[in-house]
Amino acid sequence: MDEIFNACDALGIDALSIVTNASVSVRMPRAKFQALDTDEANKTSEGDESMNETTIEAAPVASADSGFVGRDVESLIVHALSPVEGLIADRKLAELRALVAPLAQAASKPVEIVRETVKLVETSALSVAAAGVSTKTGEKNARAVFGFSKSEGGKDFKAALDGARIAVYSSALTEPIDPDFIWTPELAAVLSAADSKRQNVLLYGAAGTGKTSAAMQYAARTGRPFMRIAFDRTTEPADLKGGRYPSESGGIDWHDGNLTRAFRVPGMVLLLDEPTLLRSGSLAVLQTALDTRRLVLDTGEVVHAAPDLFVIAADNTDLTGDATGRYIDTAPVNLAFGDRFAWRFAVDYLPEAKEIDAISTQTGLHREASKYLVEYATKTRNEANGGTLTAPVTTRRLLAWARAVMSGFGSKYAFKISVLQGCDAADSEKLRELERATLETGHKTIDAIRENNGLPVAPVAPVETQGEGPDFLNEKDARAAADFSTPPSI
Repeated sequence: MDEIFNACDALGIDALSIVTNASVSVRMPRAKFQALDTDEANKTSEGDESMNETTIEAAPVASADSGFVGRDVESLIVHALSPVEGLIADRKLAELRALVAPLAQAASKPVEIVRETVKLVETSALSVAAAGVSTKTGEKNARAVFGFSKSEGGKDFKAALDGARIAVYSSALTEPIDPDFIWTPELAAVLSAADSKRQNVLLYGAAGTGKTSAAMQYAARTGRPFMRIAFDRTTEPADLKGGRYPSESGGIDWHDGNLTRAFRVPGMVLLLDEPTLLRSGSLAVLQTALDTRRLVLDTGEVVHAAPDLFVIAADNTDLTGDATGRYIDTAPVNLAFGDRFAWRFAVDYLPEAKEIDAISTQTGLHREASKYLVEYATKTRNEANGGTLTAPVTTRRLLAWARAVMSGFGSKYAFKISVLQGCDAADSEKLRELERATLETGHKTIDAIRENNGLPVAPVAPVETQGEGPDFLNEKDARAAADFSTPPSI
């Protein structure tokens, strides 16, 4: 009974009024009575300084005075175990004594009422700082933001590229612009139109197609702050909304979760990465926030989305499940969550012709040489779709390969340091097998084109040599080496 009243006091519950209206008989020491409500206790005991306990009569029930404080610890243990003594083995009884002893020790001591001041920090320092360094500087249309020419986009995307007005910011929390990221008019139009209409967008597709990079680079192009929340099965609602945590001063502070921090920052481009890895409880937090664009914290505070918040989700699946078996631990999400995304955009690799042009334009490697790189990458992507490769060669890997060639490395070595080294161990042999099948002469042709000042040459036929000789740079060198290796006639 004493412990119950102490717990009520610690929780701020008016136990006195509850007891007064309850249909139970309670015997409460005066000290406890005063600890619960000093003013009421003084009123009740006024004129009777000798009163040691207060009894509130109601329907009689069995009651017992605890009487633990000040009693001998051993006698408390014996009293607690008397109902089971003789019913269990001595060994188990000894184990019970060891478990009961600390409780008896604590029960024999006077109860101390500790009152603490709770400090709720509604806004984290990061949120305050972020809001202070993100300033809106104006609006632009998508064509100006992404640098598309007037002819790019065609009739399907022209209106969106020219008409969508995107908020442009100056923020210390934005990402640097990546010159390697290749924007298509379609992707830029979808993101820009969704942003201008305050719509949530889902980007889905195979790993390595640039979903995460698209969100980051959208923030970079618009100068907006960026936050990526990467989910897994251990993500809890408190990780998203925030929670109360002990402070160094002895009180309790509130700390914003990642989702709350993002909601507080103007202009935020928020990436929800792999939501199909979330459990239902955490998914429910996101679902409500996406629908209402507000968060209700445990402190009672309501956090409304700051101006120009743009939410993008990226997932390897379309939220309905993984049919390939390659994305372990993902699960279909409920229809209500998926319905929070107005538009769902399938992100895939660039068409071969466009990817060839992109490699050539960004690295200076001649288009004829770039074809070999893209053809190889396409084969790896087909293998990945068939389940024989874990991860295909991405456009970023092709750019690294082409730049290594243009830096003076032989294509075979450039392929090694850009593609083979650092790949998944399970993929290494398959990548080498594809190299032997498709690049036996391709490496030499790529080198020959580079050495020919970027001009295309006829494909170089393989030349039989003894041992591991140097790679030939062009067709002329190959013929000369072949002539040199032929014994002179006598």
